[in-house]
Amino acid sequence: SSSSSLFHVPAKLSRCISRCHRGAGAPMRSFFLCACPASMDVVWRDLWTAASAHDKSGAFFDGLSATCARMSPELEGISGHLKHLSTGTCEDADAILHSIKRRRGGCLPALSIGAWACMLTAWMGGENGKLAVYLNIALPLLLYTTECLEPGITKWYFTGAFAIRQTIAILFGPDPEWTHRSRRRLPVCFEDLARPRDSLVGYCGREVVHSLSSAAAGPLKPIALDDVVLCTHTSVDRLDLLEPMLEAWGGPASVAIFVTGATSETEVVLSKLRGWLAELHARGLGKVVVSMASARGAAEGTRYDRLYPANVLRQLALDAAVADLVLLAEPAFVPSAGFHNAVGMQEPLGIALRSVFAAGPSAFLVTSFLLFGEGAPAPGLTASELQRHVDEGSAVAFDAYVCPLCRPHGWQWALLTPAASLRFHEAQSGDLHHPAWLLLRSTLPRLPPSLHGVVRPHTGAGRIGWTGLPVGLKASAEQLRARGVRLLVLPGFFLHREKDQPVPSHNDPVLPDRFPNIFFDLLLRRFLATLPPGPNTTDGCDGLTRMLVAGGQRLVQVAPPRPPPLLTLKQGVDASVTLLVVASTVLGSPDLQRLLTSVPWSVHAVAVGAQAFWQAAKEELPRALRSFAPDTLVAVVDAYDSVLLPCDRSLSDEYAAYGKDIVVAAERTCWPVAALCRRCDERYPRGSPDFVACEAFPHLNSGGFLGRATALAEAFDWMRLQGDAIGADDQENAMHYYNTFPERVALDHRQRIWSVMLFTELSAYRLEGCRVVSMHVRDAAAGSGSGSGGGGGGDEVCFAHANGGSMHDVLAPLLEELVARGCRPRDVERKVSSYAGLSAPMPTIDPQDYDEHHGGGSL
Repeated sequence: SSSSSLFHVPAKLSRCISRCHRGAGAPMRSFFLCACPASMDVVWRDLWTAASAHDKSGAFFDGLSATCARMSPELEGISGHLKHLSTGTCEDADAILHSIKRRRGGCLPALSIGAWACMLTAWMGGENGKLAVYLNIALPLLLYTTECLEPGITKWYFTGAFAIRQTIAILFGPDPEWTHRSRRRLPVCFEDLARPRDSLVGYCGREVVHSLSSAAAGPLKPIALDDVVLCTHTSVDRLDLLEPMLEAWGGPASVAIFVTGATSETEVVLSKLRGWLAELHARGLGKVVVSMASARGAAEGTRYDRLYPANVLRQLALDAAVADLVLLAEPAFVPSAGFHNAVGMQEPLGIALRSVFAAGPSAFLVTSFLLFGEGAPAPGLTASELQRHVDEGSAVAFDAYVCPLCRPHGWQWALLTPAASLRFHEAQSGDLHHPAWLLLRSTLPRLPPSLHGVVRPHTGAGRIGWTGLPVGLKASAEQLRARGVRLLVLPGFFLHREKDQPVPSHNDPVLPDRFPNIFFDLLLRRFLATLPPGPNTTDGCDGLTRMLVAGGQRLVQVAPPRPPPLLTLKQGVDASVTLLVVASTVLGSPDLQRLLTSVPWSVHAVAVGAQAFWQAAKEELPRALRSFAPDTLVAVVDAYDSVLLPCDRSLSDEYAAYGKDIVVAAERTCWPVAALCRRCDERYPRGSPDFVACEAFPHLNSGGFLGRATALAEAFDWMRLQGDAIGADDQENAMHYYNTFPERVALDHRQRIWSVMLFTELSAYRLEGCRVVSMHVRDAAAGSGSGSGGGGGGDEVCFAHANGGSMHDVLAPLLEELVARGCRPRDVERKVSSYAGLSAPMPTIDPQDYDEHHGGGSL
């Protein structure tokens, strides 16, 4: 009741709220995201001062300044919360927005308008630094709260669409009409073709505005109703994108073609397509059906309206498919070797698929890959060949390349799980941004026709989110999830394309260069608001494997997103130590490969494919450790920034010398919670060797644990059982364990096992032959009498743990010098890596780019 002043509740929404227990749908979600407490009335009044004044008058500026002043404290430090808005599902985004709302004053519209007001006041005051800061806060907030700021919904005096249009105007040269009062009620788009109106994006209704001709030509050979049909699309001038796909598939296909130009040219195009079908038939590819979609006149609609209508074409291809079981694939993505035959009715995989479909609504996600080679992709690539390309750095999962921080992992299961295993892993949220689908056509709802565009491979360079990219396929995943369809990863088969191949024509940017194409995101949010809530089900959440019996008494497994613990990466030749790594990505990472080749021991991975890697590790590590003999000496190390260097010391001897159950690495810095770090004189007598060693590297580093399997299992179990009480970070958890059980844990202050390189100096390391000697530990070594490394003092480095920036500043130069001396082989040059890293910078827009390159002149 305290939230009604700033959020208008239409009658339709009121009815939804009154029957919320029967499923109010997305409007209910919008209500809770958009509602504001009465305390925000004062911000609303400040904004009224600006809204009632003439543009850029003193009162206008004063009103915006007051709005900014009230909201700027809530906006401080908010950018870190915005980074993952576009990397997951709609529920993931809503969870982030709810968290921001709860912690930042309880009013998302006020935050959005406040950030926009701060951006405008910075622009009007010529403060470029503040403009850059608030621009990169305002834009994502406006994108994800525009549904709260639409005409007829909001009582704020500016719509989100108006604020976004004015932002674009600031960057590219203001248009006086864009800041006129009559434009302040601008909607994102309009839905009624009979009543077109000015809007930010253009038309967004459910009616298809293109001229459609379903099954206009073909097939030249009959198609069986129980076959699997490849459904794809392209523009009429890019038929060459489809030929490798059709050749590799070798089965029936339904193709939708986008045609532009006058209606009188349709017959000419149709004649061309019939000739193309005849050529395909001569090559044994006669089971192809062609449909056409013609654009409206080139002058009609907005720039977005004239974009390549990908969802219209996808739906057209689906409608013309003869069979119900279809493979929906993007143009130029070539099916892997034997794909069509393997999903046939009489094949084990095909029988298993159909048994899953029969057991309940399901869809199989088909993973897609980019190849960084020369020329067009050769049809017939196998899973083993693709895995070799991934490991060599000449191939990468498409969505992992376009959106690294989306953390897709389904592609790993497609390669690691043999098709013959009939084991189907559930897809995770990070896999659902650009899915290809193998499913029953009747399972997929009709695709929203206003979601245009296809994703270009080159957009992945430096990108960490899905903002500004076409979202038609992402919306299809949300449609399936809203229907309660189980989403599984197809093992052993995939799609692939060359990175430099073109995409269909008319897929042009809809906003000026170097500005994200946010129209895609706005229309996606609008569409998601129409979806019903997902069903109440625990399927996929209870971590249980379900068994089905297919034809021929074959056992089919429908499994959780990750496998059981202990994925073996290497069988070693030295049984004195077993190595465990926490590794979400185990394929295509040069850093993990460097660790594997450096150690003589067997190496196993846990938390493979986990998006929340540490939470998964705490679940899986105790089970993995208890699978070993209790007295097995196990090292748990970071997967991507560790390497074993030539070293004469025995890890088992060093472990025994410490005399504690567990030895943990030590570093110079206290992170992440200062209150958990204890001074050396609180732990050791002053002047003792332990005290001297502690002063060099005083604090715990969770990148390395060494202990007997039973002791480590108990430690990680303890951390798991504490839950949120000891924080969510792995190092914070380990610090709590160390402080609680100091009698069980020794820190490797002397760096006898791990040399933790963060905040160390490269000049304090030297090479003696093929060994790296650290001078950082010479005092500790002298104090303990255990130093080695020659007359210059110092101690050999065994495990190098190059955390943080020390990977590039310290370890990389040392490894390069070892290569130059012939001590280690040079790493194979890679074109791409599948591992995104633990973090990535926040994507930002620099206003100077637009002032400099586009002549905006406003800065």
